[in-house]
Amino acid sequence: EKNGQEKPISYRDMSVRHLGTLYEGLLEHKLFIAAEDTEVKVAKGKIQFIPASQGGKRIVGRYIKAGEVYFAGDPSERKSTGSYFTPEDVVNYIVSNTVGEKLKELKQAFLAEQRPTLEAYQRAVDEDERRALSRLLEENALAFVREQVLALSVLDPAMGSGHFLVNAANLISNFVTEILNELGITSDWESGTGYWRRWVVENCIYGVDLNPLAVELAKLSLWILSMAKNQPLSFLNHHLKCGNSLVGARLEEIGNYPFSSAKKEPRQLDLFERDPDFKAAVEEAIAKNRLIAAKASASLEDVRAKKAWLEEIDQRLAGYKAICNIHTGLFFDNQGIDKNRYLMIVNHKDFLLASQLARNEKYFHWELEFPMILLIRKGFDCVISNPPYVDVLSDPFTDATYVTFKGRNLYNYFIEKGLRLLNRSDGKLGFIIPISIITSERMKSTRIFIRQFKGIAKYVNIDSSANPGTLFDGLKLRLSITFISQNDHERKMRIYSSDFTKFFNAERNIFVPMIKTVEVPDDLIINSIIPKIGSEIEVSILRKLLKIKTSYYSFENPNGKNILYYKGTGYNYMLAFKTPPFFEVNGQQVQNSKTKMLSLQDDILLEGAILVISSSLFYWFWTVYSNCFDFTSQDFARFPIDLRDLTPYKNELISLYQEIEKDLKRNGEMVIYNKACGPTRYFQYRARLSKPLFDKVDDILAKIYGFTYEELSFIKNYDLRFRTDERN
Repeated sequence: EKNGQEKPISYRDMSVRHLGTLYEGLLEHKLFIAAEDTEVKVAKGKIQFIPASQGGKRIVGRYIKAGEVYFAGDPSERKSTGSYFTPEDVVNYIVSNTVGEKLKELKQAFLAEQRPTLEAYQRAVDEDERRALSRLLEENALAFVREQVLALSVLDPAMGSGHFLVNAANLISNFVTEILNELGITSDWESGTGYWRRWVVENCIYGVDLNPLAVELAKLSLWILSMAKNQPLSFLNHHLKCGNSLVGARLEEIGNYPFSSAKKEPRQLDLFERDPDFKAAVEEAIAKNRLIAAKASASLEDVRAKKAWLEEIDQRLAGYKAICNIHTGLFFDNQGIDKNRYLMIVNHKDFLLASQLARNEKYFHWELEFPMILLIRKGFDCVISNPPYVDVLSDPFTDATYVTFKGRNLYNYFIEKGLRLLNRSDGKLGFIIPISIITSERMKSTRIFIRQFKGIAKYVNIDSSANPGTLFDGLKLRLSITFISQNDHERKMRIYSSDFTKFFNAERNIFVPMIKTVEVPDDLIINSIIPKIGSEIEVSILRKLLKIKTSYYSFENPNGKNILYYKGTGYNYMLAFKTPPFFEVNGQQVQNSKTKMLSLQDDILLEGAILVISSSLFYWFWTVYSNCFDFTSQDFARFPIDLRDLTPYKNELISLYQEIEKDLKRNGEMVIYNKACGPTRYFQYRARLSKPLFDKVDDILAKIYGFTYEELSFIKNYDLRFRTDERN
């Protein structure tokens, strides 16, 4: 609006960010039917719908009649889909570290191949020889672009409004222009970015989404990106598709009744592989795909021809898709299809009956949707995404299909699906997902699955929980930007990780590319948990710690009286006490539900044990191996220490405990707030002001573990600017 008047906007001025915001907004809305007359009221910039039974007024032009349909906000809808628009810098970071790395590899190989020609060009003795070599370079460069760059396949299996795909298309088309310019191509064939962008959008970009609105918005994003004067919109229907990326059949499964006790014979050819008709259908589909890829969308006639070829592909494979629908649908409702009827439909290729019986669901059978990629090229070159983070319940299909089913979250199923869709020899995956991928017990099966491949897995770990900065506006998340590169030349899956990186909002736009990672040795991966470390000095510290074969929890005595109290959630400081921290509700002193207790053996110095918890070393170790929120018995069980080693420092530790206790009380204050259960009072500690005293605890622990000066300094200064910042 401008001056209270509506003003039209041009789609040309809209970026993918605008479309993503639009998509997010639409996800929070859905259609409702008014059960009764309902007033429409605007208050404080928000639209309210007030039924007449709740005081809504029937003002002409400002109410909805009973039975009428209206469009209204429903924030739970977006939460249920787990869909959020990814910030531009994060998308660029993921795209550059997957698609960008792939392009670098292609360029390096091409230039190495062309080195003799380039050197000959530099040594050319006359203009005729120089022109001949220049033409050869131009021909080779054009062949490189057409046969290798445009053959790249970049997939987003949860594409939303197409943000990742738009950035990937931009990167590839810019790459084409840059390499042609570097080679000094001066011929009259097209070398402009706009020209190549149209080819890239139609040849390299693939996307799938369950939401048809998302698919159309992704098309719109790519149309806007690739618009050209006097030319029709790019043809995208063959690569951007609507369907459930996670639910569909693999061709190797067809012909095996899902609930049969008989096992498939090893190395037995798949039913479709043995079928000459299927081979012919796939070959025809691939041939038509090649026609679509080779033809420019320069006119409406070109686009119509592509549409006709795609329809022929769909018709040719429709029967096989129907059989795959039957197979998949058995997991959800067998519709009276027993083993005999199933085998009859499959073996006789009864496409008509299969079409009639198949459930009307958005199953997505990847090998039939993209046969060129998955049956000929053996996988996508890059899979990039911000998949939904949604906990799900068990179901027969997931439990039978995904080896990572114990994760029970859509994002871990997308990881498994993404890795299965990747080209195993040199494919690259880049996702932004919750930190639980490297820490939680639920995701253990996913971590084990990842490590079954060969290559490099890199986890860039970020605290985006508003402490103090966030990646996503309005969302508190602990995240890992995860890169997995498959490489058959590697001996195993090598693991790289970063620290759990915090940041201030002022650093928001610059800090991600600056995060450093380090290779994690296998002996530092405890119970499959990948430590959040980003430097060699942390590797050294961990190795010294893990030499200790007893843990803090080794000294527990459940029935003892040597008791300490601690808070069950962690943040910048982990505090523990001999008595429960003050907490009062309605004038009655009670124990806070977040306060936990641990009873130790009688011969353990309680003051020393408490100070260990308050040390920077314990905080660092907890950050490295925990989910960075909960503080549980598992954290005690992991922390390597022999508490008896504190005994020689008894007097020093007792004195230090008393000094710290006084300092915490002096710097803290009583806080009062009102809750539904009545006024609540508790004591708020400002532990950051006692940091110099906590450092003395680390001085003692450094002697016990044998840390160097550099290692001790690292521990004391870990997260220092966040742990001492007054805003925390």
